[in-house]
Amino acid sequence: MNMRLEPVANQKMYYSIITAIVGMIKDGKLQYGQKLYKESELVDMLQVSRPTLREALRVLEFLGIVTTRPRKGIVINDPVHSNGYGPLEMILTFEKTDRHDLFELRRAIEIENAGNAASRASAQELEVLEKIDRELESVSFDDESFEELHSRFHLQIARCSGNALNYRLLNSVMLLIDQQVHMVYDNLSPEERMDVRKSHRNMYQAIISGQREEAEKLMRLHMNFPPMLKLMLG
Repeated sequence: MNMRLEPVANQKMYYSIITAIVGMIKDGKLQYGQKLYKESELVDMLQVSRPTLREALRVLEFLGIVTTRPRKGIVINDPVHSNGYGPLEMILTFEKTDRHDLFELRRAIEIENAGNAASRASAQELEVLEKIDRELESVSFDDESFEELHSRFHLQIARCSGNALNYRLLNSVMLLIDQQVHMVYDNLSPEERMDVRKSHRNMYQAIISGQREEAEKLMRLHMNFPPMLKLMLG
């Protein structure tokens, strides 16, 4: 390996290590899947203590940027294998994210996803969406698997959209979204529950038919479901 790292500044040393490595990935000097130097070599090259280096590596691993393997070295992770941003989910939970803000974010992402899914989804992705839709139709709202299937339905639409960033963002906040959905769906009347089922079915049919504008319209109506608006914006 001919790549060299520069010694880091003393101030906030572990942070300097993190920014140096992230910067090299951004600039293309480090590639996804590439092995970094051994820990002992990094200590000498960066002129930092082993505890400082390990602190930086722990943060990088928590962020999903690297994986450290005993006796196998430090590897730059490929984001394509990531389904979400764990640190983002923790931050949003810690900050007690405003329900209105989360709802508006969800609407912005999911309406766009529905339209893109109708235009971009592969046959294989649509097969998965069809399977989830059938399972969702077969369970009652009170079934413990309903909420999981509901999440999978919306996440699969995100996968069908072909936008990896949208998928990861939605997946990262899905736990918070599930809490909102639970509050709403748990108190629906039989007629309102039927409306939800029809809404999912209609969205699915618009997507598999390639009707972009219709898919966006139906997702917008789904997001603006009156009981949801009453809780989120009331």
